[in-house]
Amino acid sequence: MENNDLLNNIDKLHTTKLGIGRIKQNLGLETNDVVGWCRNAIRQANDIIRTGKNWYVHTDDCVITVNVNSYTIITAHKIKADEIIVADFSSADLEEAYEALLSMVHKLEKTQDKLKPGSPQMTLLIKRLRSLRLAMYLIKREMK
Repeated sequence: MENNDLLNNIDKLHTTKLGIGRIKQNLGLETNDVVGWCRNAIRQANDIIRTGKNWYVHTDDCVITVNVNSYTIITAHKIKADEIIVADFSSADLEEAYEALLSMVHKLEKTQDKLKPGSPQMTLLIKRLRSLRLAMYLIKREMK
């Protein structure tokens, strides 16, 4: 990872008492050295992104938020399923996911003929198809 201000000034990293409690709770940490734990996580980060007044440090399983000016660790939280960075997936992973979605679309399209137009089941099926096609589009776009 390229050098940036956060890595260059990692010794300035600190947090408040409330921050320590919040981070320990959010991440389920048992260590009392939360700042030390965060320093190690930042050194091994997958990605450090500066957005406005904060850095967002992405590790394998959490995101740490640090103020750009004060080097205060504001919070940290576990990564939720919808926060997974696509760059973590190989082309083979993306292709496999695309094929699985395509299979589901074909199965749902076959079901479509059996449902009454305007029924709640048909509405749900149409929404699911739209969502699956969107996911397929995003995967294909990422593969280019």
